[in-house]
Amino acid sequence: MSMPLIEVPKGLQTAAFLLGHCALESVPELLKTYFPEKKPWIIADGNTWKAAGERVYSLLVEAGLEPSAPHLFPAEPRLHPDYAISQELARIMPENCVPVAVGSGVINDLVKCAAGINDIRYCCVATACSVDGYTSKGGAMTVEGSKKTVPCPAPYAICADVDVLEKAPAPMFASGYADLLAKITGGADWIIADTLGFEPIRQDIWELIQVPLRKQIADPSDMGPVFNGLASSGYGMQMYHDSRPASGSEHMYSHIWEMEGLTFHGEDVSHGFKVAIGTLTSTRLFEYVIHHDFDSLKNRMKKPLTAE
Repeated sequence: MSMPLIEVPKGLQTAAFLLGHCALESVPELLKTYFPEKKPWIIADGNTWKAAGERVYSLLVEAGLEPSAPHLFPAEPRLHPDYAISQELARIMPENCVPVAVGSGVINDLVKCAAGINDIRYCCVATACSVDGYTSKGGAMTVEGSKKTVPCPAPYAICADVDVLEKAPAPMFASGYADLLAKITGGADWIIADTLGFEPIRQDIWELIQVPLRKQIADPSDMGPVFNGLASSGYGMQMYHDSRPASGSEHMYSHIWEMEGLTFHGEDVSHGFKVAIGTLTSTRLFEYVIHHDFDSLKNRMKKPLTAE
């Protein structure tokens, strides 16, 4: 491999992770190594095709991998994670192919679910530090009008080129950075759940996500550590078979707003932005509890309750 692989915890559905500058150049070798004898099939939209898809396609042709004709969604209107789209992708998927999702959260989830329908492995080429769901099992989809997490495989291989990530729209990075920051309140919630005996902390997952977290969020301008943190969150969810390692009460606010169909200027509010407000709300609640005078409350509870 021309660029070193980032270590991935053993026993996951994800076997390979490339992260660094010029990582796109290694995609052909990545596919040859982890998807031998498979023809690449790129799925992208108008924006992600320009960001990375076109370059990846050219590299695959040059490497003699004979990629199938790419499937491109229009740049506008904004693509939504509708399960019906995944079903259509699964139906038109070329035989003996490796689907290559070139995009961010929505493209990845659509291809992830399509790969799951056909029971095959897929590769993700990420174009933005926008979510922690790249490496998780399951896709956040709209199924017949209801939002659900659809069971499907995590990517078998993932590539994130820092040069591409740095050119992504600022709101997309802000969304992903907020999702990573939420691991602080999520971790605090997990400590409480562990203390109360509900959800014991798994030390290996805690060390994977929480120990490097402060360094990963220390410099928002450094895309590599931020994306690595988001990827680690997905690994943690794979290992725990649940979202507990990567989310807490702050995500509950987001889920409520997602079910309500929250929009701003007619557009859906990103998952990360909703989580960001949830993080602030949860933090304020923690502060209230920490500074609350519980002795006074206990004394008041000893007195008979009256209408006054």
